[in-house]
This record gives sequence, structure tokens and C-alpha cells, in this order.
Amino acid sequence: MKKLLSQLVGESAVYGLSSMVNRFLGVLLVPIYTRILSPNDYGTLGLINTTVAVLGIFVVFSLDSASARWFFDTEDVHDRKKTMSTWFTFQFILSAIACVILIVFAGPLSSLILELDEGKYFIIPACALLTTILPFIITSWYRYQRRAWPTVIFTFSNSLLNIGLNLLFLLYFKMGIMGILYATLLSSALASVYVVITMNEWISFRFFSKERLREMLKFAGPMVPTSAALWILNSASTYILSYYWGKSEVGIFQLGMQIASIVNIVIGAFTMAWPPFAFSILGNKDVKSVFAAVFIMYASVMSFMALGIAIFTQEALIIFTNPNYYSATFVAGLLCFNGIIYGSIHIAVVGLGVAKNTKPIAKGILIGSLVTFILFFVLVPPLGKIGAAFSTIVGYLIVPILIFKASNKVYPVPYKFGLALGLFALAFGFFIVHHYFLIRNIMWQDVLIKVGILTLYSGLAGFMFYKNYPLKFMAGVQKVRNIIGGKK
Repeated sequence: MKKLLSQLVGESAVYGLSSMVNRFLGVLLVPIYTRILSPNDYGTLGLINTTVAVLGIFVVFSLDSASARWFFDTEDVHDRKKTMSTWFTFQFILSAIACVILIVFAGPLSSLILELDEGKYFIIPACALLTTILPFIITSWYRYQRRAWPTVIFTFSNSLLNIGLNLLFLLYFKMGIMGILYATLLSSALASVYVVITMNEWISFRFFSKERLREMLKFAGPMVPTSAALWILNSASTYILSYYWGKSEVGIFQLGMQIASIVNIVIGAFTMAWPPFAFSILGNKDVKSVFAAVFIMYASVMSFMALGIAIFTQEALIIFTNPNYYSATFVAGLLCFNGIIYGSIHIAVVGLGVAKNTKPIAKGILIGSLVTFILFFVLVPPLGKIGAAFSTIVGYLIVPILIFKASNKVYPVPYKFGLALGLFALAFGFFIVHHYFLIRNIMWQDVLIKVGILTLYSGLAGFMFYKNYPLKFMAGVQKVRNIIGGKK
């Protein structure tokens, strides 16, 4: 089991390196965005991305999940080419249809959603629906083959290109929001050229199979409403915030989400490495023990990281933004913990993936999204962005609870739910206490207090591990002592 866990950690570390560099490069854009774009502009950009994401749900049609399942069903290269080519062909056709629809209705959508009379804000993203297909497919293809480094190199190169184009269009040409949209379109188009050259045999129309498409659509069909429900969990608040509070409030909320996404440096690495890893070790006798251990490792590492980023959000905003954006502090902290919940869903679904039964996943996410949607109308009008954040957390928390319950019925795994929830609750509690009761002093004093909070949390978390795994905990302590004492 140790060998398998080490393998997962190694692959996650490689993906994490990519995420870390990409996030760092993305953070470099925050000072530029917040000085060139007003909160109102930031909100406009968020509304554009949210609207295009709706079409993206039906363009992908959850065939990314289906392709992974069928890819690992066989070692036959020809059959795997059939899966990838069928996925690409179907998504390309849907993307072309969505592109035309969005271009035709660009003007009315701009007036209705953005309160602007310029359809150009939706025409460029419409074209990007076509150019982002292949970059998405090649990263999945690399991951299915457990080729971590090619994934890292491709995603890093594409991100670097996108950021360079952002700087060019924003700083040199001073194109504002349109510059950001053009940068996405051009960088994905250039990346697609590379994909066509690299995956020529894997996305050929001659490998398209109607039978395989029917099989994959049957598997993926229940996931489409699920993806729509996830859109509600992730993005519907944008429209509701805009209606009740205006685009500036949307802009602040969007920045909070961007700061919180730093947590995804590790979560993103894990969720990229986990599905291929999990399905590839199903024949191993220790597989369930590995799954249980991964769950606790995930909960402990991510709870500590979320707490650290959440309590230092204020300093990050002071360094990277201006006073117009400082009110994003609490929202960003809350959404850090939402990232942990989202990542846990990827662990919860494994049992259902083994059984090839996605209906409970759809049910869990639909219920969570319904609760979130109701809470939006209860909490957003009086609380604005904070109400949107709390609504999202509550809705997301429901999802893994329901999915874990359903998954363990068809594929029982000895998860330590009490310990995982305890670690999460402890970290979240420390964040709330810190936010409402810490007396703000000068920055260096605040930093010392926050380091103390992280140290106290680590001590209490260690005690919780001792209560649950006394023998393993003491063995770990002894190993540390030996290392400090110079013993092997």
C-alpha cells in the first residue's frame, strides 16, 4: 500500500508543480486586473464567463468522464483511439452549434445580462468554445496514460502563452475586457495547432464509432443535469448578486473566488492524478485501504492549507490589489473551505464509478444545487457576497455526504468520516474565530498571531490523529525522533 500511496503522491506532486506555477503566474495578473479593471469591470467579466460556462456544460456533455471510464476498460490502442475520437467528434459538432447560437444572440444577451449594447463581448467567447476543445482533450489523454510531465509542460506552456497575451493586450494595446477575451481565444487556438499535430491519430474521424457514442452517452447522460447543477453551485450566484447588488459586488465576489482558488494548487493536482490512479489499481488487494488512507491524507493536508490561506487573505489583498477590493477578505476565506468540499467529491464518486452507476452522483449534486439555489434568494438579498459564499458552502457540503452514502452501499470502503469532518470543522472554526475576534494591529503582529493559530491547529489535529491511530501516530513520532537524532 505504501508503494501505491507514494506513487499517487509523486504524480500529484508533479501536477501540483504545474498548478503552483500556473497559479503563481495567474496571481501576477491580479495586480494588473485590479488596477486596470474596476470592480464593475471585474463583475462584467465574471458575468460573461458564467454565461459561456452554461453552454460549455452541454458542449462537453460529460463525455470527459465517460471517456476515462472506457479508456481504462481495455489495453487495446485501437479501441482507445475509438473512445478519444468519438469524444472529440461529438464535442466538436456540439461546440460548432453552440458557437453559432451564441453569435446570433450575442446582442440581446449583452443587453439582458451585461446591460450593454455591444454583442462583441459574447462573440469572442463563442469562438473560443471551438478552440478550447483540443487543449482540454489532450490534457485528459495525457492523464489517462499517467504521463504527468507532458501534462505539466503543456498546461504550463499554454498558461504562459495566455498570460503573455493578456499582458500584451492589456498593457500595450489597452484593450480592457476585450483584451482578456482575445488572449483566451488566441492562446487556445495556438495550443490547438499543437494538439492536432500531436494527437492526429487519436482524433481522426475514421475512428468515430456510433456504437461507442451510444454507450458513452448512456453513461454520461445522467451527468449532464449534474453538470448544470454544478453550474448553479459554482456560478448562479453571479446573476443573483448582479440583480440585487450590482456588477461591482459580482466583481468583489469574483476576486474572492480567484484568491480562494489558490487552494486548488493542491486540490487540482490531486483531482488530476486521482481518477486515473484509482481506476488503475482496482485489481490490487489493498485498494480499499488505499482509498481510505487517501481520504484522511486529503482531509488533513487540505484543512491545514485552507486555514492558512484563509487567514492570510487580508495580507494577500493588501499586497496584490487596492482598497476597492479589500472587502473580498472574508468571502475569499470562506471559499477556501468550499474548495476542500469540492475536492472530496472526487473521492466519493470512485465507488459509483467502479459500479458504472452515475445516478446517485446526479441525485446528490441536484439536491445540493437546489438547496444552494434556495439559499441564494434567502441570504444574498440581505448579505450580498457573504450570503452567496455561505449558500455555496452549505450546498456543496450536502453533495459528498449523499454521494459517500450511496457509494459505500455498492463499494464499501472503511473511511474515517468522523476524523475527516473533525479536521475540517476545527480548521473552519479557527478561521471564523480569527475573523471575528482577532484585533487588527500592525501587519507583523497579525502575522505572528496567525502563525500561532496554525501551530495550535496543528497540535490539536495531531491529538485527533493520536486518538484515532494511536499505534501509527506513536510510530510516526518515533521515526521523527530518530531522524532528529541522526538515526536511520
